[in-house]
Amino acid sequence: MSRPAHRALIDALTDYLGALDDVVAKTRDWASATFIGMQHDIAFVCSAEATLIDALPDVDLPMAGHFVADLVLVSSEAQGSYHYVVIEVLDNFG
Repeated sequence: MSRPAHRALIDALTDYLGALDDVVAKTRDWASATFIGMQHDIAFVCSAEATLIDALPDVDLPMAGHFVADLVLVSSEAQGSYHYVVIEVLDNFG
């Protein structure tokens, strides 16, 4: 994925959840019969409320020139006031 699109996805997540720490992301090309884009595996730490994290699959994350075709919350583990989160995102070039 282009660097601006990756940054747009992280920025959209930050706008929704607040500051993200220890972000680790891996991307690869992805396509289906109707979409062309990237698949992102992203792990991060945040202090957002659990209800916001749990709602991630249904949230509209605005990204100029792209849209989130699918978002899966793979895991979310609370430790004190922090959450260790892993998501998978399919990004479509709009």
